[in-house]
Amino acid sequence: MSSTPLVTISLIVLNTVIFFCTVILGFLESESAILKAGALSSELVFQGEVWRLFSAMFLHGSVEHLVGNAIGLYIVGMAAEHAYGRMEMAGVYIVSGLAGSVFSVLLNPGPSVGASGAIFGLLGATIVFFLKYRDWFHLREKRVGNVLLMWAAYSIFTAYFIPFIDNAAHVGGLIGGAFIGYSMTPGLMKSMSPSSV
Repeated sequence: MSSTPLVTISLIVLNTVIFFCTVILGFLESESAILKAGALSSELVFQGEVWRLFSAMFLHGSVEHLVGNAIGLYIVGMAAEHAYGRMEMAGVYIVSGLAGSVFSVLLNPGPSVGASGAIFGLLGATIVFFLKYRDWFHLREKRVGNVLLMWAAYSIFTAYFIPFIDNAAHVGGLIGGAFIGYSMTPGLMKSMSPSSV
């Protein structure tokens, strides 16, 4: 992975800028304030404010929330961007983030914010990449898919015991990303042959 993950870095910067804007404008001071910023609310979405499915993906509730998601995004985003391509990775991020928002709205009243659904989507796509094309890789790389799968399962399981974690978004994003990843042909595979991996 020699190339700079420009889309991944751009998404981290975008999320960071939006977070500090929400802090400056006072959108983190109360539940009603974060809803004004665009947080997910099942009641409001069902009333027609479907744009919240998208806007909530770029909001974070605290510095710790932002930093944790930024680290996760950098790790799996870099891998997904290298495997699938820049625009493809951006597509997985957006679509799986929307899938996570849909799951969240169906299972949680809200309010809910965060990029974790999209990040789990990138994780799902990366897991599929390593499992679907495992015959193209050496033994060491073949194990990466299994490790990522265990990481995803552990993260989802433990989140059920942590208050205020929107695990529905995690599951929805993971499923969405895995489905998209399976249906796409990664750009990396288009440029390689089995003997060159």
